[in-house]
Amino acid sequence: MLERRLSKDEHEEHAKLALQVAHQLEQNLDQVMQNRHNTNTRDYMVFHPSAVGKCLRKQVIQALAPPDHKESFSSNTLRKFDNGHYYHSRLLEEMKEAGYVVKDELGLQNPEVNSGGHTDQLCLANIPGYGGLMFLVEAKSMNNRSFDDAKKNGISQDYKDQLMVYLHLTGLVVGIFVCENKDTQDRLYTPLIYDRDTALALIEKAKSFNENLANKTIPPVPQGLNPYTTSYGNSKECYFCGFKDLCRANIEGRWKATDTVVTSINTPEENSAAFLSKKVKKAK
Repeated sequence: MLERRLSKDEHEEHAKLALQVAHQLEQNLDQVMQNRHNTNTRDYMVFHPSAVGKCLRKQVIQALAPPDHKESFSSNTLRKFDNGHYYHSRLLEEMKEAGYVVKDELGLQNPEVNSGGHTDQLCLANIPGYGGLMFLVEAKSMNNRSFDDAKKNGISQDYKDQLMVYLHLTGLVVGIFVCENKDTQDRLYTPLIYDRDTALALIEKAKSFNENLANKTIPPVPQGLNPYTTSYGNSKECYFCGFKDLCRANIEGRWKATDTVVTSINTPEENSAAFLSKKVKKAK
């Protein structure tokens, strides 16, 4: 215990030191997140069912991009990803204690569609009058707005597509979303039943991914998306895409999948709102 008062000079000195430590701490912890991201070994040359509802063009570009064009995220965004992983771990422990979990993270390697990744949890429920039912659990952590939308309008289509492919690849019929509001910890339990026609249509997307990789071609921009958007509401997926610069370079003939160098990417003109606004008009 400090048995004396700090002098005015001592207080001022330690106040400066404390601010210096706080700034240093922020930089060092942000760097920890970036170091973790840079050592990520995820293989993008295989089809990941978790991305089946997302832009196919982005997935192909991500797989064929030059080595120095890895998707970047802010340290804050990486922490949000971590929170989703922590929710998965916490739900897993709950499910185990309740006696449901048969296997955590069931692998989805399938040579027919060149798939990788894994499901969240393979579970067994003992239902009175029926017996045992195997099902998949898909854990989703959501903010307030997404959670309220899921309650009002149902689970988003890209999430449903993801679980539908999981069911197809595992041969199961029932999947259950366990969604948690990360602000309030409220839960939403929503089932999904396997539909073969829907699943096969999604598998065709996997085959298209593989064909583009084999031929080193970039698929067209999907209908409704605009890589030149400057508005969050205009084309959300493109607005937040970490490969929109490469996507634009490909559209403009400055980069092909066979190229190892991108011509004049991120020029000052490209980053200007005026330039992008002109491109938005042309893309409409």
